[in-house]
Amino acid sequence: MSGRSLWTPRRPILAVHTAIAVGLFGCGGDTAPTSTSGGGGSFSASIDGVAWTADASTAEARHSQPGKYILGGTKTTGTSQLGLEIDLYNIAAAGTYPLGVGDKVFGGVGWVTAASPPTYWLTPFSGTAGTVTITSLSDTRITGSFSYNAPAYTVIGNATGTKTVTGGTFDLPVKITGTVGAVAANAGGKMSAVVGGVPWNAANVTYNKASGNIQFTGDNTSYLVGINLASVTGTGTFNLTTSPLRILTVSGPATNPTGVNCCWGGTVGLVQDTIVTLKDVGSVTISTFSATRIAGTFGAVLAGVPNTVANGQLVVANGSFDIGIP
Repeated sequence: MSGRSLWTPRRPILAVHTAIAVGLFGCGGDTAPTSTSGGGGSFSASIDGVAWTADASTAEARHSQPGKYILGGTKTTGTSQLGLEIDLYNIAAAGTYPLGVGDKVFGGVGWVTAASPPTYWLTPFSGTAGTVTITSLSDTRITGSFSYNAPAYTVIGNATGTKTVTGGTFDLPVKITGTVGAVAANAGGKMSAVVGGVPWNAANVTYNKASGNIQFTGDNTSYLVGINLASVTGTGTFNLTTSPLRILTVSGPATNPTGVNCCWGGTVGLVQDTIVTLKDVGSVTISTFSATRIAGTFGAVLAGVPNTVANGQLVVANGSFDIGIP
């Protein structure tokens, strides 16, 4: 009996290029973060164990579009400036959100910035680089706490090492800088699981419907998890099968697509080119399926794809998803 892989989800460009895209998008321009203006709030943390408090004249939150907030502040000591910035996306209410995610996910990224010379550190797109907890959010003020790890961002400047930001707190006025309003019902998403015994949280999510198939994915710097469901139009529990095609796959990062993390799922056994059986066991449960969102749970035991370095089975447990539909 031979084997064949049925479907490989197309990897989003997040892991390769989004560090540039989000950095530029988060700042609303063509450079890395700059200090804020206006101020009137409090913004403090420890950076590599050293206490840091933004000058009050620089500490504020800019709100430029629905769900998007940029929290920032700078401390000036002599001729040097050291700043923190947190860019948040799809935020509609108080809660705890991951840092190290792209702008399609509930959460955001964290920066550390030095002005002379311009030097930057940015949370990686691991989905687990840190967290921000928003304790209160109104049209005029945002408060909360945060911590994150930010490796050197070398697209601009010559940063080295990793900055560790701990014990962060903020109480900031919200400055409206664009057209704001309610967050769209289909804005933002999340996807998580325990993959091979290790917690995994997506830094990016996608949704696509083509040729009668529902396809959605989540990825970060470690894995891409892809789900393909044929002939599904509503809620229910759907076992992994070949007919109709309903499969779950896990592959390695875009920077190493055939390396140590590649590839599991979507493989069938063949006898004289006839499909005999799917080598995976599992299911996907859709609990919400509307015009704007799809949500549910998943789990599986996946076989390694033939002719790759995947070694044995991979267990995907406690999976969940909640993704906006474009």
